[in-house]
Amino acid sequence: MLLKLISRMTLLHSLASIFVNIIPFFALHNFSKYYALRKSLQIIKMDKIEGDYCEFGCFTGASLNHVLRLTSKDTFLKEKIIYGFDSFKGFPKEIHSEFKSEVFTADYEKVLKLEKKSEGRCKIKKGFFSDVLINEDLKKEIKNISL
Repeated sequence: MLLKLISRMTLLHSLASIFVNIIPFFALHNFSKYYALRKSLQIIKMDKIEGDYCEFGCFTGASLNHVLRLTSKDTFLKEKIIYGFDSFKGFPKEIHSEFKSEVFTADYEKVLKLEKKSEGRCKIKKGFFSDVLINEDLKKEIKNISL
């Protein structure tokens, strides 16, 4: 009954619309990304999907940190290794009008701290994807990927 009443409150919907429109896009983007990761990991847990988590383009490590937080309290999810791949130099070549390399450079040493504090649950792989992903040791290390 209460949900039905709330769903018909146009003022509440208008306020929500105004609120969403005043939030800077990057904040909405990150909130949406964190929510999508939470949903995805919940599905992986519910369906018992085996495999590690690989993030291509981990940038500053913010979403890796979020995934570590989400997986730390669950027995099944805690077993997954969280991989972060990035060159930390931007892109190998400029191909997009919006996303430029100078905006996507990040401090490797700062992100590497996630690896150190995760007690072996997080591994940061530095380099461009074309170079890092051909590594034979990495192919043996990652057997399955769940996300």
